[in-house]
Amino acid sequence: MTQDNPSISVVMPTYDEVERLCAALTSLSQQDYPTGRVEIIVVDDASPTPADGEKLKQVLAPFTLKLLKHETNQGRARARNTGLRCATGDIVV
Repeated sequence: MTQDNPSISVVMPTYDEVERLCAALTSLSQQDYPTGRVEIIVVDDASPTPADGEKLKQVLAPFTLKLLKHETNQGRARARNTGLRCATGDIVV
């Protein structure tokens, strides 16, 4: 793959599912797409136990992680929309 590949933003809403989130991020971290062309955006929708950004970054290395947090639970659709507004990729998944 070359640098001519489109940039990709992966938006992941989450609510109090740290183990599932870490498993998903671990899977994403094993992809061979150019690391500079991928950003992962996690939107924590006011989880009682908030996602730990530093832990998530370690799991996801070497890809870029943006961790966004809602102060009140607004549902998955709004969490996805929050992530979409922050996405910079040519393709958003």
